[in-house]
Amino acid sequence: IYEGCYLQSEEEIHEIMDSQVGNDVVETGLKNTNLISDMIDDVKMPFQSPKLPTFPLPKEFESNYDYLKYLVDDGWYRRGFDKFDDGKQKEYKERIDYELNIIHTMGFDGYFLIVWDFINYARSKDVMVAPGRGSCAGSLVCYSLHITDLDPIKYGLIFERFLNPERISMPDTDTDVSNREIVINYLIEKYGENRVCQIINFSYITPVVAIKDVGKVLGFGYTEMDKLSKKFSYDTFDECLKNNTKLVADNSKYSELFDIAGKLSGRIKTVSCHAGGVGIVDTDISDYMAMKLGGDGEHVIQVDKRLIEEIGIIKFDILGVQTLNMIKEAQKDIGLKEFDININNPVFECDSKSYKLLCDAMTNGIFQVESSGMKDLLFRLEPNSLEDLSAVLALYRPDSMGELEDYIERKHGRKPITYIHPDMKPILEATYGCLIYQEQLLDIVRKFAGRSYGGADLFRKAIGKKDKELVIKESDKLYQEIIDNGYDEKIAKQISDEMREKGGYLFNRSHSFSYAVICFQTAFLKTYYPIYFFKALFNLNKDKAGMINKYIIDAKSFKIDIKPPSINKSVVNFSIFENAILFGLSAIKGIGVSFAEDIISKRGTGFESMGAFIDIVNPKKSQVIS
Repeated sequence: IYEGCYLQSEEEIHEIMDSQVGNDVVETGLKNTNLISDMIDDVKMPFQSPKLPTFPLPKEFESNYDYLKYLVDDGWYRRGFDKFDDGKQKEYKERIDYELNIIHTMGFDGYFLIVWDFINYARSKDVMVAPGRGSCAGSLVCYSLHITDLDPIKYGLIFERFLNPERISMPDTDTDVSNREIVINYLIEKYGENRVCQIINFSYITPVVAIKDVGKVLGFGYTEMDKLSKKFSYDTFDECLKNNTKLVADNSKYSELFDIAGKLSGRIKTVSCHAGGVGIVDTDISDYMAMKLGGDGEHVIQVDKRLIEEIGIIKFDILGVQTLNMIKEAQKDIGLKEFDININNPVFECDSKSYKLLCDAMTNGIFQVESSGMKDLLFRLEPNSLEDLSAVLALYRPDSMGELEDYIERKHGRKPITYIHPDMKPILEATYGCLIYQEQLLDIVRKFAGRSYGGADLFRKAIGKKDKELVIKESDKLYQEIIDNGYDEKIAKQISDEMREKGGYLFNRSHSFSYAVICFQTAFLKTYYPIYFFKALFNLNKDKAGMINKYIIDAKSFKIDIKPPSINKSVVNFSIFENAILFGLSAIKGIGVSFAEDIISKRGTGFESMGAFIDIVNPKKSQVIS
């Protein structure tokens, strides 16, 4: 609580405000405040459980569940489940019925219809939708509805990681699209501008920034403050002071600096619009919270994503991912059908040449694996399946480096694959005995401790908070449950210790597999259609001269000719001309899209000379130089 944040008496208000606006104005303000207060009989704050907006149903359906069930049944045939043998059909039918029952019991039928609807609309407008993102790829209902494109049974993805019947919370279906604006405009058109909002994003003043900024105002030199700020790298200012007690005690000249910086640290510095969050309500959005207008005139609610559901607004995450635009552009230029680069196409999924490109670490422009560290990992691990590629994305994190080396050594047979207990083999066999995924943790807790998937997910969530006392408490509880389930104390200790050490640092398998698909799609395009791949890659990065130079060098290694810009032949963007990539006019520094379009609209069959170009287009001197 900041100093001065309390209900002041009338005397205090007069003391503070009279000198600023006058006694009469203050008195009028106080009387009006009391008048408004007396007019209010009952105060109802909007804080409530999240409420789903009403989904407009077709006339022939009476409830959300009826329509959802109809769409899932239709998906049964569209996904080809009816072609499976009887045993496999039974497995898929039981999983769908189980998921639908949980979705309906938790009251989320309408949520899935809303997500299905805007994804279906996006695809109808030629917007590319990613195969999945986050834990929703673990749902067979989502796969049946074409919300996601990964078969969760085939890839061992778990529904309870997405929606846990033992932990009531909203589903989280993150959706990556190539054009976010089209989807947002559709939601506004469907539900009404006053019922759809985007979500604010707050940037906070960190201790480092507080020291530098306040130091500058107080007249300290940049070098001195830069050096001092490095000691203030903890999350909160109090932590910084506790870890620098000698520095504070021995430098009285900084006392005012520390006092002011401490009060500023943790406060909001700037606001922006969250990249993905969208809220939809059944009433007017301003009933929940005051709006502000974003840079493009959009309604932005002034609570961040952590609090939006607490005031009763359902949040949908729709994120624009530029790589999807690149894939879409190349796919359209080549004439590929959607199924040609779909993970459900067995020819595409098992393409050895694309894996060879990844193993050779020729991954400039390839989704998620472009860094030098990723290239090194690909070269050493040599992925030859989606399972391996998913592991690459999951393992390349500071917390997983130890497991990463084990995975490589075991994959190549240089280290034996071992398991704490034979019952662990079916769970960890696909990752060579390495524990790298949250879903594997759920399977281990379920198998050895006898918990349901929902109960296992509660354990995952608890230790994921990385609270030492809570982690010890939960691992001790797990230890006893394993013993009670018939395993000996040694096995129980080994498993509970491993869960305690690694459990909070495991990766979401559903998300990793989803992004592995996008990675493989870009690798496939670069392998078989490099000229189209690089043309789309150049257009994606046309405003970044350094990246363009890097990719031009890479393109030449694929024997692709890059032609310089031509005033008479280049179009706005990079294009393919005479079996080469022709530099786009808008990619020239200082030109831009509007001037490039102006050039093209006025050149006709071509400018005969520089003089003719200047006379017809009338460019600025700087544009002529460019």
